[in-house]
Amino acid sequence: NIGNAGTQKNLNAALIKEFMVPVPPQRELSISAQSRATWDKAMETTEKLIANSQAQKKALMQQLLTGKKRFKEYIVSKSIILTRYGTIPRDWRFVPIGEVAQEVSERNVNGDSVSVLSCSKYHGFVNSLTYFNKKVYSDDLSNYKIVRRGDFGFPSNHIEEGSIGYQNVCDYGIVSPIYTVFRTGEEVDDGY
Repeated sequence: NIGNAGTQKNLNAALIKEFMVPVPPQRELSISAQSRATWDKAMETTEKLIANSQAQKKALMQQLLTGKKRFKEYIVSKSIILTRYGTIPRDWRFVPIGEVAQEVSERNVNGDSVSVLSCSKYHGFVNSLTYFNKKVYSDDLSNYKIVRRGDFGFPSNHIEEGSIGYQNVCDYGIVSPIYTVFRTGEEVDDGY
């Protein structure tokens, strides 16, 4: 119910009550409401299917990364060995990371103004300005480390959070000096 008093000068309840508004026929309103409900249900179903597919992909990736699921054409032995990190297939190599990767510490000595990157827990490397919507890094970028496309890196002070990223944001960017940056050799498929 509209009251008699209004707060807008020259506008009050009596004037509003006289406004003309279009009203479709009831049957058309019902069909429109049914159509919206159908689309809402379809979108909800699609979102559930996407979430389910993402969960299945994550589970498959975990199984492939741990050797619990393998491609038949690559299996040499079905036996497993127990390591301090869990079980792995016997025909997999178990090598120190230093044999397949090496730390790099290339510095931005020229102070080039390139993308400053950060490593997030869930998204890997991200553009700092875009991700944080503000500048969270130093004005002096000359001591920052260069991280090239295909490099890995992590902030050494947050390694316990699992924030290790694969840099595929740009050809090269820079990260804070607290980062450890490393590169794998040719025997490792970085996309894996």
